[in-house]
Amino acid sequence: MAERACVLFKETRISTDAATASSTAPNVVNVRLPSHRASATQAPRRRSIHIRSASPSSQHGSTTEKQRDIEALFAHSSLARAASVYFRRHGASPRNILYRVVEEWEVLSIQAVDIVKGPEEATIGVDVTTPVLRFHFPDKIRENCVAFADVPNKDEVKVYVMTVVNTIYTLTLKGEILRGGGGIAAAAKAGRGGGIGLGNLGEPEFCRTFYPSAFSLSSPHFLVAVDHERILVSLQDGNLLKLERGVEDDGKC
Repeated sequence: MAERACVLFKETRISTDAATASSTAPNVVNVRLPSHRASATQAPRRRSIHIRSASPSSQHGSTTEKQRDIEALFAHSSLARAASVYFRRHGASPRNILYRVVEEWEVLSIQAVDIVKGPEEATIGVDVTTPVLRFHFPDKIRENCVAFADVPNKDEVKVYVMTVVNTIYTLTLKGEILRGGGGIAAAAKAGRGGGIGLGNLGEPEFCRTFYPSAFSLSSPHFLVAVDHERILVSLQDGNLLKLERGVEDDGKC
């Protein structure tokens, strides 16, 4: 009698990267965030990586340079400086959120990476691809200063991001936006090529900024979210700064 192999698990390879890094991809949504206290319609300065073009006289023998340019472009747009997966505590879908800091600390990429989809996706449509939200910051993101927190009794996720100029961004992302609903597809189509503004998302208050006065005395080093209303920031002098959102706080962009 032949022995049967015992299969304990089945391995499946998945890719969390977008099919293309182009801003015209149907599932890539580029959102350009304004500076602190700037108007929500004001677009920040844009940064880009410049690729050298070989002259006709130097095209022969320039294969190495072209290869270096391609590798530099790939590293700039695809290699993450920081990345992690946030596991939501509540049962709402999506449960797993992948974030990556790319383009030399200037872009925060967020997308849902649930392998098994929940019943919420049935109301959106099976043909909708999970969106990749790419938030372009006016300043570089500070290392170890990206945190997530769930909002109790709401299908929302708070994202706290601190930039190198010590501005704290608070992004409120609803579950339907992470799943591809809430008009996100229409907003992406309207802003194709150059990125969309805050108003295109239909959530004018989804982005708030704050600059703590304590940062003028000591520089921040690390940020962690206690919950959706409280964060802890460790300072360079060894102290801990607790920031708690009040009822009447208004830190709109």
